[in-house]
Amino acid sequence: MANVLITGANRGIGFLMARQLLKENNKVAVLDLETDGLCELKETYPDNLLAYVCDVSSQMQADECVTRAA
Repeated sequence: MANVLITGANRGIGFLMARQLLKENNKVAVLDLETDGLCELKETYPDNLLAYVCDVSSQMQADECVTRAA
């Protein structure tokens, strides 16, 4: 089991990567401007998915979210 951080996983490639990693029993932290697209994953993998609303262009926000996810 790995701990993985993905930026931009609310939809698209990041979402698909997060879903696959969760299926493989990894712990996944997601940073994105919106997290509404992750509701189904949160219900299916409540113990392995952490989702944070975060603008990764802000160093302060990114640092705070990474610290919370650790």
